[in-house]
Amino acid sequence: MSLGSLPVAENYIKQAKKAAKSGWFSSPEFEIAAQYYEKAAVAYQAANEYQLAYDTYLLAAQTYNKVSLIYFTAKSREAAGKISEKKLLNLEMAGCQYQAASDLYLATGNMPDRAAELMSLAGKMYENTNIDNAIQLHLNSITIYETENRGSEPSFLRSDQRDIADKMISAYKDFDQEMLDNAIKSQVLYDLNSQIRNLAYSLTVPGFSKNVLGVESVDYRKSVSNILDQSNVDNLQNNDESDDFGDSLL
Repeated sequence: MSLGSLPVAENYIKQAKKAAKSGWFSSPEFEIAAQYYEKAAVAYQAANEYQLAYDTYLLAAQTYNKVSLIYFTAKSREAAGKISEKKLLNLEMAGCQYQAASDLYLATGNMPDRAAELMSLAGKMYENTNIDNAIQLHLNSITIYETENRGSEPSFLRSDQRDIADKMISAYKDFDQEMLDNAIKSQVLYDLNSQIRNLAYSLTVPGFSKNVLGVESVDYRKSVSNILDQSNVDNLQNNDESDDFGDSLL
């Protein structure tokens, strides 16, 4: 912990507040104030004051937003989300900030890829606490990628891509990893750009991981059943052996 960073952060906060005030002969300089808030947030991080860093990044975002600096507002939101995820371990709060940052990056009109990445990351933050929200955010991420090309066209609603998206929704709702694996192996995905494919290939049903039991995912349900059945057989055999051993002692 760097105690020396605390007075540095506090000094930046003072300068930020000063810049944000209007005077008799001056107007608020919100962009400069936001930059000071960002510097203060970095200093708070150096001092391991993560809650203060999180709060200060949000102040920076709010201040940038006052002068419609959307990109920098998004960056501050993203930084707040990262602190919440990695240091405060508040995943839902992180998800909220990542989603807000994603919306802002998308609003810039020229950063759809970053917007989609953060939307997917927001979905991951909710996977253990709010499955419906996690599903929707993952699908929103895919939609962002697709919309930049042809997802907004009416024909998309009748397309094979939409059909695959519906199957992915069903897989998440039913916690069916096999269904999800089959959906993302569809030839339809090969017609999409590599970023969409890579995102789809990274998806897993919450609570599962690909080949978690060392089996081919296409045979997931059957293989899991076989492994569980074999486990039960092994347990029964172990119990029988224990009983035989006990009898030999009598």
